[in-house]
This record gives sequence, C-alpha cells and structure tokens, in this order.
Amino acid sequence: MRFGKTMTAIAAAAVLTVPANAEGKTYEGENGGSVILQNYLVLKENANVPEVTFTYAIAAGSAMNATDTGLAVFAGDDAHAVTGMPVISDAEFETGQQTFADIQKFKDEVNIRKYDSEMNVLDEPFTLEDGMKYARSDIAVDFSGVVFREPGVYRYIVTENASGSTTGIVDDADLTRVLDVYCEHDGATGEVVITGYVLHNSEASAEALRDGTDPAGKSLGFVNAYETHDLTVQLTVSGNQASRDEYFEVPVSITDAMPGAVFDVDLSGCDEVTKLNGINAETHTNPSQLTADENGAVTATLWLQHGQEAKIQGLSANTKYTANENRTTLDQEGYTGNASKVSGDDDVAADQDAVSLSDTVTGITSDTVLLFHNTKDGLVPTGISAGMMPAAGAAAALALLGMLRRKKKNG
Repeated sequence: MRFGKTMTAIAAAAVLTVPANAEGKTYEGENGGSVILQNYLVLKENANVPEVTFTYAIAAGSAMNATDTGLAVFAGDDAHAVTGMPVISDAEFETGQQTFADIQKFKDEVNIRKYDSEMNVLDEPFTLEDGMKYARSDIAVDFSGVVFREPGVYRYIVTENASGSTTGIVDDADLTRVLDVYCEHDGATGEVVITGYVLHNSEASAEALRDGTDPAGKSLGFVNAYETHDLTVQLTVSGNQASRDEYFEVPVSITDAMPGAVFDVDLSGCDEVTKLNGINAETHTNPSQLTADENGAVTATLWLQHGQEAKIQGLSANTKYTANENRTTLDQEGYTGNASKVSGDDDVAADQDAVSLSDTVTGITSDTVLLFHNTKDGLVPTGISAGMMPAAGAAAALALLGMLRRKKKNG
C-alpha cells in the first residue's frame, strides 16, 4: 500500500528576527509553553480508525555555526544557554474520532507563541489518494520546564518510536524530525522569550534562515497508515433439488485483529433480516458491525441465500480468519459443499470436506472473496406411471386405448 507523503506548510507567520547576543550580556530566562505537532493516520474510506497510540522521544540536536543565509543554532542541551529539557506527549487515536476524506485547512494553534492574533491557517501536509481518508492527532511538546537564557535558535530531534508488530500499522518512511525553537530578547521585560518554531524533515535540510518566513524542509509532523482489507463471503446453490430460497448459515471467526477494532459489514448484497418462507421457519439478523475483543478476536454468523454476499470491511493486515458452513445442515438436507477462494493474495486453506476456508498462518494480505457453493441433485424418473397421472389424463388414455383396439378388430 502506497501513501503520498509530500510534507508542506508549517507555522512561521511572524518574521523571526533574532538579535545578535550582546557581548557579556546575560538575559533573564523564561519558562516556555508548548508546541503542537501533528500525527496523521491514513486509512481506507470504509475502515474505522483503530485504537492506537504512537509514542515519541525528544533529544538535543547538534549546534550549527552561522552562515551567510542562516543563523547559528544552539544544541538543545547547551548548558551555557539553556536549562532543562522539553517533554513530549503521545499521539492517541480512537474509534469514532473525526476523519477527513479530502485535505483540510486548520488553524495552527501554537500555544508557545506570544502573538496569539497571528495564527496561521494551514493546508494539511500530504496528498490523499482516491478511496482514502485520514484522522489527525496532536503531539504536544511541553517547554514549561525549560529556561532559555540566550536569544537564538535551539535545536531538538523528535523521533517516533516504530510500531513494531502493531497489527496493520505502517510507519512513516522517516521516523525523525528536527524541531528548531526560536527565542528573542524582549526589550520591555529583559527576558528571553519563545516566539516561534519550525519543524524540519531532517537535519540535512534544516537551516535556521535569517529570513524565517519561508524555512526550508518544512514539516508538520508524522504520516502513518492503517493497512486494511475486506473479506467477502458469497453463496450460490445449484442442482435440480436445490432451494434458491433457503438461507444457509456461514459462521466467521476472526483472530489476531487489533484489539478493540471495529469492522463495518456491508449487507447491501444480502438481507439484513432473513425472510420467512416455506423452508425457513424463523428469521435471523445479519450483523452490520463487529467489534474485536481485547485479544483481537470476534465471531459472527452470516445467513445467505443463493446469489447473496456479505462483506466484512476494514480488517487490519494479517488478521486471521476462518469461514465455514454449517456441516450438519448440509448433511441432513443432502447438499454437497464446495468452498473456494475467488480472489485474494492470502494463503487460504480448505478442509477435506470443502465447506471451510481459513487463513490462520499469514492472515489477510489483500481484499479476499470466498465462495461457498452448495449442490443438490436427484434422479428424476423418465417413464410415465398411470397411477401418478391426473384422473382426466387417465380417462383420456383409456379412451384412446379402446379406440385403438376397436380399429384393430374392425380392420
């Protein structure tokens, strides 16, 4: 799965002009506020946002000398210029939170800035592919325990911890960002205050430009993805004794999904509530949504007629599953079951009686369609029995036989 990642726009509205440090002058430091970075989670439009937490580490960056176009940069732990280290929060996502199917604009709410009236309105920082949506979560970098004693630019490295084996999560291609915090001398108070920040994609592209209105290599945060696939279950019947009206029971078991994950079930190809007819004596309700437990497991029963299907949407990559028809019903009613995978890259196994399909090894790796085909045939007699004929038909046959006998006698 490929996701666009063209990072753009960052808060830098105010022109950040940092005065040169007067020789021998020591300014009074000030505790900072907080910087808000972003974490974006991209997923399919038919998938639900999972309950997942991304964690981060922040460390001091490297000092840089001034250049013709760039300011000098302090390391974030320079003992002569700064005391304390910032604290960074997690980015948390939860099921049901707001998602966006097209790129949004939002206010850059930078608590740390002294110019509250100068908030930027920014574009989201990536290209969204067709059929995709995204959710957004804040990452707070808290500078309340940090005292800057010199005007200048202070550099920090922000690292997103890899998700490891978290089901379905695809990490940002680059887990590192560079955070430059701009501090100025406030002549009215004699303090060094924080007036802005820039987040860069990497140290290689990070330069603290003297004209801070258009920083190079800008970023807003991290872009991760939630990879999901759909599992469709279809049913057909054939044979001269097969019922096109009967609903067949297909239990589905899901394991190793993300704990608490919610899956919508598309029932547009089947009946939400089954109908009563000659062979179906009770109704059944197909589930419209499934929720995995704390172990990532959930079971459901689908009820399908000939030509119907149900689609379980948004299964996280590598989720395991088993789908099987009710073997007892097939045996009692004389049906032969034949189950097969119609499409999908995952390695599906069928049991010896061919009424169960499963992938309990690698799990689902693409949209997958499973077909259950029930066959029921019977031998129909080709001769005609007078005892089975209607009365009118029998009388006509006897009359015809009498005529033939008279004709033969007269002839």
